[in-house]
Amino acid sequence: MNNETHNYTEEQLEGIKEVTGGALTAAGLIEHEIEIKTNPLDRESLYVSVRSTADVSYLIGRGGGILNDLQTILNAIFKKRGITKFVLIDINDYRRERLQYIKDLAARLATKVMRTKTSETMEPMPFYERKIVHIELGSSPDVVTESEGRGPDRHIVIRPNIF
Repeated sequence: MNNETHNYTEEQLEGIKEVTGGALTAAGLIEHEIEIKTNPLDRESLYVSVRSTADVSYLIGRGGGILNDLQTILNAIFKKRGITKFVLIDINDYRRERLQYIKDLAARLATKVMRTKTSETMEPMPFYERKIVHIELGSSPDVVTESEGRGPDRHIVIRPNIF
């Protein structure tokens, strides 16, 4: 734990670490290290970084689907234990690298939208990934972002900002 997690008690942080470690061990990831930090997305919630030298692809899944499901289950458990803020789970920097990819893609698409004056639709993605796009492009006077769709089909459309 570090001093960035000052909004949480040591008991809460240990509980998150214990539950996460137990789930990973039950899923077959015996050797792993867990570090808890403040979530860089909103500075109030938590980012749980899991590191392992083992093959973790089965815990991430195609497009991060299994990791998203694991995160949903863990957040439900955390909520029952009084952790009401969202906890982002990352394994071997998959999410960090994915978020960088999304930022880069959003910037490229925004440039294309400005050049062509036509809208671009991004792939469906979870709310925290959509939030990154909204934040990254929110200060641009040339484009606007909107989330559309429902459930797993929810995605972002980047449109030219017509004054």
